[in-house]
Amino acid sequence: WDEVDSTHLASGQSTYTFTQLAAGKYYVDASPENGTYARAKSAEFTLAEGQSLPVITVALVPGATVAGTITGPGGAALSGVNGISLVAERWDAAADGGSWVWERSDFLYSGTSYSISNLPAGTYRVVAGPSGGSYITANSAEFSLAEGQTRSGITIALAAGASVTGSVTGPGGAALDDVDQVTLVAERWINDGDGGYWDYEND
Repeated sequence: WDEVDSTHLASGQSTYTFTQLAAGKYYVDASPENGTYARAKSAEFTLAEGQSLPVITVALVPGATVAGTITGPGGAALSGVNGISLVAERWDAAADGGSWVWERSDFLYSGTSYSISNLPAGTYRVVAGPSGGSYITANSAEFSLAEGQTRSGITIALAAGASVTGSVTGPGGAALDDVDQVTLVAERWINDGDGGYWDYEND
């Protein structure tokens, strides 16, 4: 599926129109901001060249909410963290043979308690990425959300990050000459059961 156009409905509006669409198979995805509804999509439909379909309805449903806390290893309090990015990822069995897809995100500027709302029903995990401190990104355990459900107590324990220190030299350990900048990238080997690959980690 490929996004070909988008529009916005202001508060109180409910009617939309997309024009200049090529012939093909489509669905319409609706993502409400605020409120209590979850993202939803219409049934799939097909447009012929020059065709106009007058009634394609997207029925929003009550959104679910997940809430919990973020800790350090073993439940310890966090130290030196400036903020925490949060992403609620939903398991999509139809995406590339099954994969985790972005659903909603949030950012904690302070504190360690989070809440993410407006989620459609499904199987989820929450990914927490700390800013500052010595921790690394971690996932919650998987959990299920029903339509309109509020689920609390989903704890994410951040792991302590490792470190490596070294130096960059010229041939034979000589000092670098006429170099303005050296970019360093840490690559981590990911064994995915399909041959594995190197993945960008940090710089």
